[in-house]
Amino acid sequence: MKDGGNVFCYFCCPWMIGVMQENGATDGSWGACVGPNPYYWGGTYVSVGKNTNNPELAAFICYELACDADMGVKITNVTGDAVSNKAANDRLVAGEISADNNGVKFLGGQNPYGTWAAAAPGIKQAAVTYQDKNYEALIAEAADGYITGTYASVDEALNYVKKQSKIRFGIEAK
Repeated sequence: MKDGGNVFCYFCCPWMIGVMQENGATDGSWGACVGPNPYYWGGTYVSVGKNTNNPELAAFICYELACDADMGVKITNVTGDAVSNKAANDRLVAGEISADNNGVKFLGGQNPYGTWAAAAPGIKQAAVTYQDKNYEALIAEAADGYITGTYASVDEALNYVKKQSKIRFGIEAK
């Protein structure tokens, strides 16, 4: 993920910018575009226990973090990450971005929020299951095996995924 790493592109979510920076990617050397298939990976969740001492305060905090557009813009400008708040993202797309926004700095001045906002409506989570992360790991193992030469062909790597699907999850992959 660092500059000169002989990589064409990464399919990634907004928080991946920080990961790339930690791995040696230089600000201004990358750009963002909508990929061929809208993708969602992860997020941060706030949970409140049913026996919380202050349910009103807990509800307020959850509302502020998830529903308040002003807070969404502020979170994005402080962290460089994206929020799941359409009104906040619309404002960011329109240019309400701080000069030191990490996402914009990393992409050499490109406003990534327009790219992510364009991809968001295509994300379909109806097909997302608890097994998805397990299959992502299998695909990563197979890709690594292909890259390092463990598998001589893409078909061999795919067969690895199919075999492991049956062994690990009892699911016949086709």
